[in-house]
Amino acid sequence: MNRHLYTERNDIKLLYAEEKDRRLIYDMAFEEDETWQAMVASKEDFPWSELRDEESHFFGIDPGRCKYLLIEYNEQIIGTISHTYHDGKIPNMELDMWLRSSRYAGKGIGSSAMKLLIDSLVKDYNIETFIIRPWVRNPRAIKAYEKCGFVVMDSFNPEEYYGKYLEIGGDGDFGEEETVNMVLSVNPILIRRYKLEDEEALFQLLEREGEEWKDYWQGTGRQKYQKALASSITYLLYEGSVLCGFARCRDDDGFGFYVYDLLVDKKHRGKEYGRMLMEQACHEFSNDTVYVMSDVNPYYEKLGYKKEGTIFIVKPKL
Repeated sequence: MNRHLYTERNDIKLLYAEEKDRRLIYDMAFEEDETWQAMVASKEDFPWSELRDEESHFFGIDPGRCKYLLIEYNEQIIGTISHTYHDGKIPNMELDMWLRSSRYAGKGIGSSAMKLLIDSLVKDYNIETFIIRPWVRNPRAIKAYEKCGFVVMDSFNPEEYYGKYLEIGGDGDFGEEETVNMVLSVNPILIRRYKLEDEEALFQLLEREGEEWKDYWQGTGRQKYQKALASSITYLLYEGSVLCGFARCRDDDGFGFYVYDLLVDKKHRGKEYGRMLMEQACHEFSNDTVYVMSDVNPYYEKLGYKKEGTIFIVKPKL
């Protein structure tokens, strides 16, 4: 079946669920007793009508703030994940997820799918707060969500998080007593050009990389790199107030745009920040071809970039 991709990372793809997938999504919850018993006390607590009568904008291939998605792993549909936007006092997206079989549990697949979705929603919709409200009797799910950064909130006021869905979802799917309220706050991502006041944070990032980048920050190398930054177009990626990575580039006046240096802090790798920095150049210089100077070809090949030419070191003949 030809499905439409929302986002992907490594072996996981999140695909738009369409109208015809309503039944599939529902049935995946009941393919194994272990699955539905972790979600509800009885099958009657999750009737087919909940999916059958769900609002139509949750389905379809058009991007939106409220969607059901199918989780594909190694080319197999293994579960579903959904996001619902709430326009409460604290704007947020509420997430929900289930896998169709216990053989996919305990392998980090669910956590990876959720992290992928969160990263994509932050990038696409500037969402800073996420909530998820599992059943108190589902400790495996609670532990998995904690791995994604969610925190159990002892004090949770639904009126702060819910807008038009307050009456429907305020008490949670399992009632006030048996719903665990979990919240994830995400620092907003900002990509902007380098300014002189960013110098110290950038050099601290370089120093944390140690030997591999020492020619840029050690001794006279720092002064040389300061000059290079002054004559370059450099993009910085911030999470809140934390500098997570940068790309130093140069424009060849219509004959190409070159990324000379690309670095993402070790703590923040795996979030596609490198790709986002390079794609910022693509957006700003859309009429030029963007090239990246590589000494880690496998990384760029994994991103799907095409190799173009080779670089040689030129030395004078003695």
